[in-house]
Amino acid sequence: AVIDANPYQQIFDTTVWLQNCKIERISPLWFGMKSTNTDNTKYLQHTFDNARQNGTYNFYIPAGDYSYSGTWFLHHLVGNEYQGWSMRIYGDGNMWSSKTILRYKSGGVGIALQRAKGVIIEGIYLRGIYPPPANGTQAYYNNPFPNWQGHSGISIDWDGSKNLGGSTGVFI
Repeated sequence: AVIDANPYQQIFDTTVWLQNCKIERISPLWFGMKSTNTDNTKYLQHTFDNARQNGTYNFYIPAGDYSYSGTWFLHHLVGNEYQGWSMRIYGDGNMWSSKTILRYKSGGVGIALQRAKGVIIEGIYLRGIYPPPANGTQAYYNNPFPNWQGHSGISIDWDGSKNLGGSTGVFI
């Protein structure tokens, strides 16, 4: 099937899994994400999982201010091992404007990438509160991630237990 739909319109719900579809770009608004929702975590995650599974490279988040509260996990787990994946995740913002805002409402990690290969994230303004630990000395910046979970907006290769390699060529 070929899907060419308005990126601002809901056309599915989160029970739909796309298979063997030709999609130039996918939008989480297709699955129900809205700027009026208090939590868009499931829409972000479901759309990413659909795009990765379907081989869709362009993940587009239209202009808007979208809240979410759970970590947005960007990975490809097969069995007990992370596989490399590639995608362009983009919005309508740029250096001078924040038209596409992802507003993270918890104190954990906003976006977690695992074994990303040639991933581009652009045009998205990530907002949230990422406090350093109470004893946040210089050691905070020089320790492995598991010791300081919950204190970053973006984390790359947070889980080394299922990796044969790490992320390369990540552009943010």
